[in-house]
Amino acid sequence: MHGKRVLGGLILLLIGLNTGLVRGEEYIPKEQLPDDPQVRLWEEQKRQQRQQENEVRRQRIQNEQQKSEEARKEQERLERLAREEAQLAEQEKQAREERLRQEEQLERSRRQRFQELVDRIERLIAGNGSREEASRLLVSAAELYPDDARLPGLKGRIARMRDDAEVDRIANEILKGAGAEELRKSAELDRAAATAAAELDRESGLELDREPGLELDREPGLELDRESGLQTVVEGQAPPCWDKPGRVAGECIESTTGMEFVWVPGGTFDLGKGWNVQRGVPVEGFWLGKYEVTNGQYRKKESGHRSGEYGGLSLEGEDQPVVEVSWDNAKEYADWLSGLGHGKFGLPTEAQWEYAARGGTMTERFWGDDPKEACQYANVHDVTSKRVLGFSLLGDEHACDDTYAVTAPVHDGKRKPNPFGLYDMLGNVWEWTCSWYDSYSSSEMMYARCDGGGSIRVTRGGSWNDYPSFVNSAKRYNISPGSRYGNLGFRLSRPNP
Repeated sequence: MHGKRVLGGLILLLIGLNTGLVRGEEYIPKEQLPDDPQVRLWEEQKRQQRQQENEVRRQRIQNEQQKSEEARKEQERLERLAREEAQLAEQEKQAREERLRQEEQLERSRRQRFQELVDRIERLIAGNGSREEASRLLVSAAELYPDDARLPGLKGRIARMRDDAEVDRIANEILKGAGAEELRKSAELDRAAATAAAELDRESGLELDREPGLELDREPGLELDRESGLQTVVEGQAPPCWDKPGRVAGECIESTTGMEFVWVPGGTFDLGKGWNVQRGVPVEGFWLGKYEVTNGQYRKKESGHRSGEYGGLSLEGEDQPVVEVSWDNAKEYADWLSGLGHGKFGLPTEAQWEYAARGGTMTERFWGDDPKEACQYANVHDVTSKRVLGFSLLGDEHACDDTYAVTAPVHDGKRKPNPFGLYDMLGNVWEWTCSWYDSYSSSEMMYARCDGGGSIRVTRGGSWNDYPSFVNSAKRYNISPGSRYGNLGFRLSRPNP
């Protein structure tokens, strides 16, 4: 009995320490105890500690919830990117398949058209038909497949054909007993046939074995191009420089901008190529910028001009060609330079541009027909731009490396000039001409003029992001005069005073 009373007293004592005071067997509630500062301080500290623990717990829960939400959003983002990449890959695959399908369809159509032309030529030869018609068909066939092994043989057979009317007339003459006169006319027909074969050589670029001793008569002072019939009249020495003489004869430097000009001797040439070629287009001698106009030169007039960037690569270098300029911007710059007193500057006509770009040649490019040699002479879409920027969907790159992914400095010395001493006539940037765009066959001859009217202007030359079919001397492009692009600039021309 005594032990139970001791145990009960201990329990009441412990309870009293937390809630009040035990006096003997009497319990006094805590709130009735005298006010003790030490107790209050202790209780306040305990309360603050509990609040801190609760706050820490709340923050931990909140952080865990936030991390969980961020993880969910990141997972959703990754899944969305995966879906988008899969869609893009599928679109690229479909685009490649569609392009291959179109190319195969085009190749089938071209091959079918070529075979039809060959069959028609064979029928004309077998039936002694029109030699003129057979020649025309052969030129069309050569435009489709110039390297086809059947073409040289067809050309030789066409050259031996005679016009039906001439054959009938000579036969009638022989029946009348004209004798030697008919034999002379027959020899003339043989010579005409050989001349026709030479003309076909010039039109299609195919080689034909000629009769021994046969030579084509050439006009004095003219040089006959073996592939196309280009005739170039090379004039005398270049006229005197109108400002600061260049390093060599035939060069002149505009002193305000430092722009170098080269004298382009006048002559005649065949403009364009294929069925649309214009024969014997005359060009008077003129001065043409040795290089494309640079950012630094353009900023002499427009100090705030920005050529921008492409794919994170700058187009702003002082020696890089100016881009993001419209036809009107280029014209205004030429007018500004003309006002400085060193003559009348402008953009070249389309005919002047192609004549200068060819430099006396009539191959696809002034260095020849092989696009793999481009990087010695031009900044083009090559292995570097394909690797850095990825233009695989635009077409085949040039199989060479010019080391530039975008525009190249014009004075870097890495590229060779054309035969007239002009740099970057092909590649680097497309160049505005002053001419309105029109068909070559038009009587207006817009290609040789700056005046007239129209809605679109001609650009020439190809650029740093163009593949082989766009980088050749005859390729023309029609663009609205207000357009501005990161691969479009200009160079200036100046007539001889």
